[in-house]
Amino acid sequence: MKITASAKKNNVSYRAVTDAIAFLKKYEVCIGVPENAAERKDSKDTPVNNAELLFIHTNGSPVNNIPPRPVLEPAIKQNNIRVSANMKKAVDAAVEGKRKDILPSLEMAGLDGQNLARKYFTDSTNRWKQNAPATVEKKTKGKGGIARPLIDTDEMRKSITYVVREVENDRR
Repeated sequence: MKITASAKKNNVSYRAVTDAIAFLKKYEVCIGVPENAAERKDSKDTPVNNAELLFIHTNGSPVNNIPPRPVLEPAIKQNNIRVSANMKKAVDAAVEGKRKDILPSLEMAGLDGQNLARKYFTDSTNRWKQNAPATVEKKTKGKGGIARPLIDTDEMRKSITYVVREVENDRR
């Protein structure tokens, strides 16, 4: 994602701007399944957690006849302008020396990303391969109806969230 920001003359001190930029550089926005949301409630039926399940479905599993159905990257990429608008607000706040406005903008970017990823499960533009007839039969318990790919208990979709976290020193 490319973010640009412009600097303009104002009454903000150089020190306030450099401090705000340094503050911004300490944080990252992560969208996905964090460790505290990975466990599945139906874990007795599924030996994998939500993060592992999302990984499997993102990449597919030829051995298990599961086609790739990526969620996070295409959802964010498809809505790049919307997510990057809040990231740009964080950068603009830093350039203007408004340190207090940085984290709320990053939080909004994360929330947007979370909601866009969750919505992507039912987005007609995702072009996911439809469920196999046997999968539809299993999901609908023979009663017919719609059995959307990757939506069964809805646990995996609901586990997708965001975290704004401080970056470790060695990763900056």
